[in-house]
Amino acid sequence: MRTLTLIFICLQAFSSSAAKLEYLGSTSIAHKLKFQKTKIGGLSGLVYSADEKKIWAVSDDRGQFNEPRIYEFSVEWKGAKLNIEPTGVLFLQNKNQNLKIFDLEGIALLPWGNFLLSSEGDNNHRPRIRPQVLDVKKNGTIIREYALPEHFLPELSGKQKNGIQNNKGFEGLTTSADGQSWYLAAQAPLLQDMETNLIRILRYRMPEAWIIKADQEFAYPLDKAEKNGEKLSKKLEINPGISEILGLESDKLLVMERSVVFGGSLGLQFAIKLYLADLTGAQDTLKLNTLNGRKIIEAKKQLLFDFEKLRSQGDGMPGLSMVQNFEGMCWGPLLPDGRKTILFVSDDNFKSELSTDFVLMAFTP
Repeated sequence: MRTLTLIFICLQAFSSSAAKLEYLGSTSIAHKLKFQKTKIGGLSGLVYSADEKKIWAVSDDRGQFNEPRIYEFSVEWKGAKLNIEPTGVLFLQNKNQNLKIFDLEGIALLPWGNFLLSSEGDNNHRPRIRPQVLDVKKNGTIIREYALPEHFLPELSGKQKNGIQNNKGFEGLTTSADGQSWYLAAQAPLLQDMETNLIRILRYRMPEAWIIKADQEFAYPLDKAEKNGEKLSKKLEINPGISEILGLESDKLLVMERSVVFGGSLGLQFAIKLYLADLTGAQDTLKLNTLNGRKIIEAKKQLLFDFEKLRSQGDGMPGLSMVQNFEGMCWGPLLPDGRKTILFVSDDNFKSELSTDFVLMAFTP
């Protein structure tokens, strides 16, 4: 039986410049909920259709439980309640193409109605399975693969000197607000960029029908992980990276940064921060194989929201018991007052100590 938990609290909106986020509510899906002969979990990317009032979420299950798949959910915010119900699941169909799909992480929509999907690949496989960006019909049929710049691609065999780090590939995928651009963000610096804290964000444009091509790339400065911070006693943050991005106006994004937090009285936690990123004026790094040893004009960023604010703060207010492993976000339904919402989802990694949480926030630009 499906178990839903609803939390609703009023928090003072946090603002950075003019933009504001306000927490509205959340709901959770039971651990490993069985739906149409699959186990729901590993949700890592979201996209929303306002016309259909539904969202689609990719699962990053590498075949441990089921084949690569996309879940469909109905979504409704009504009467201060967030209602999300699974309504369908589709499997990627790969019968006539020599494509291997592992670790789906990102999802967006294309102008002709198909999904744009990103996969991290698998550097531990022999030969290595490279990351991919795919055009996929809504019945799961893979139509085509879009080219990635060579500096993202690990060597197929031998010692790796180039490309994404294993399990730290394309976590972020989104469409710009005007629908003219698609952005793809690696989770961590490329192997050849390891001396920096810079993440490459790739921009695609559509030069002709059915085709998108990378035309620019920007360097985004990742926060450095905190060690022995004061907020959590003897806190240790590891694996900082980008877990998702969301398109605003041209060359402006919301960027979600995530670190794993160990130590202190809270045990395993996650540090999640949402930034406003402005790529305008940032250097085009598309033709640079390495960023090491270079003076790079980086994208600008401003903190918008720290998910630590969602944890229970006492005074009888029911907050979230812990900050989960949030990996997906998308635009959600409009509020009655006309404000936009953003829907977030956490990846439970199919582990019982984590959960699949949907969180809804109001966004005022």
